[in-house]
Amino acid sequence: MVNFACRRPTVNHDLILNDGLPYLEFDNQNGGPSKKFGIALACRKPEMTLVNARLLPPPDVCFASKTEKFAEGKWNLRGKRFARSTKKDLLSLSYLALRRNGTPPCRNTDQFVKSINDGLKNYFNSSEVVKVIKNFAHDQALLEACSSDELAKRLEEAFKWLQHQRIKLVLIILPDNQVNTYYSIKKAADRLTGIHTVCIVRDAKGLVKTDPGTVGNLMLKINQKLGGVNWGLRADQVYADVIGKNAIFVGADVTHPGRAAMLSAPSIASVVATCDQDYFHYAGSVRLQASQDEEKKALEMIEDFHGMMVERLKLYQHKNQGRLPDRIFYIRDGVSDGQFQQVLDQELSQLKRACKQMYKDQPLPKLLVLTTQKRHHTRFFADQGDKSDSIDNNRNFRPGLVVDTQIVSKQHFDWYNTSHACIQGTSRPCKYVVLYDTIGVSADQIQMMMYHMAYTFGRATRSISIHPAARYADLLAERARLHFRSVYNPPPTPQGQKKPTYSVLGRHWTGSFHDDVKDTMFYI
Repeated sequence: MVNFACRRPTVNHDLILNDGLPYLEFDNQNGGPSKKFGIALACRKPEMTLVNARLLPPPDVCFASKTEKFAEGKWNLRGKRFARSTKKDLLSLSYLALRRNGTPPCRNTDQFVKSINDGLKNYFNSSEVVKVIKNFAHDQALLEACSSDELAKRLEEAFKWLQHQRIKLVLIILPDNQVNTYYSIKKAADRLTGIHTVCIVRDAKGLVKTDPGTVGNLMLKINQKLGGVNWGLRADQVYADVIGKNAIFVGADVTHPGRAAMLSAPSIASVVATCDQDYFHYAGSVRLQASQDEEKKALEMIEDFHGMMVERLKLYQHKNQGRLPDRIFYIRDGVSDGQFQQVLDQELSQLKRACKQMYKDQPLPKLLVLTTQKRHHTRFFADQGDKSDSIDNNRNFRPGLVVDTQIVSKQHFDWYNTSHACIQGTSRPCKYVVLYDTIGVSADQIQMMMYHMAYTFGRATRSISIHPAARYADLLAERARLHFRSVYNPPPTPQGQKKPTYSVLGRHWTGSFHDDVKDTMFYI
């Protein structure tokens, strides 16, 4: 499976043409299944469908003191400072180095602290050295044989002690990547205390990485969790025409229980939305909802989208001097072609109802609803004679490829966009489908905007394959799954006994987070 996913475009191209059709017996006119059913297949010489495509220019990515273009969809932080840092929240940081019985303590904490201070000085647009203090009362705490809830209680005490020192974020050095430990940390942070945490795993020798790449990634998370802006895009006429002066981007996803979950376990719906004029911060809402209908079919539509949108609009209003957005871009992930009408009938109607509740006598916002799809089998291959700059060394297209003719739908406005640099294997484009539009944007405008915003994902120094709103909704749902693990991953059921059944009366997480972090990007 791993080797299959890593095959280069040229290998996949040849396998499809040379092995795919013979395997399906499409080129066998003398026998095979088609002959038995009286079907004659007119097979031409196997070839790919030729489509028209174009490569969009990359955006101008803005840092504190410089603006650059990254045609290859990736960059490093060397010599760059964050566009807006959170110096006021960095009066001090803390770190907590956890170790397990029988394992050595972290051996290079002093070097780690120095690297963090250097990172804060280099990236946070400040000459001040932020003091990183140790939580000496709980430092090197043993991960003794205790339950996840007991460990969360111990960490809650440690985090509350830190909060009394006016600390908003703690770096946690882990001895390994056990999920139980990570769950206890996030439970104590996200739900019990409201402190931000960033985790890093040390190696078996007790050493934590301190290289510039690792430190830079930690700085990205620290700045974004505390409300800073790592980088932005230069505002030009495209964004002025499409986004306007006052817009909000909304992303949504639904994650369902797996086979290991309790019987009648609910699904988790997540909705994120921007609350700033940089379109960089996405706060979110989470709801638990029924996972199946009476016919045992998965329920993909969000039941309380109305309530979740009211929460997002209220936060936007609070962050923008009482203003509400005049344009709403709703980006829905995780729906199939057969569910498009359900999105319009159920979720769009709830969105309109939320707007009527919030806007009252004010003019209602213009709306654009589109879906993102990655689970398809469409791939694009460059012509073998193409030696242009649009192709990278692996024969994948560089970021910005758009295909919106020939292989698209006749019923909807849709297109394919490869907005990321493929690390290995054959790149998979994202398919965007516009379901509803009262803004009235042109194809060029919306395609350019969606591609350029792939550069605003703050957790990585590269453009991503999908709009950040959809990716952040997925990350929030992922964090919610972690908190719901007592239901989604209960202890194994003894043989011969029935699996436990979920009950709202049980002592399970209900979908809420601590007030101090619920409107931040704690989940990245």
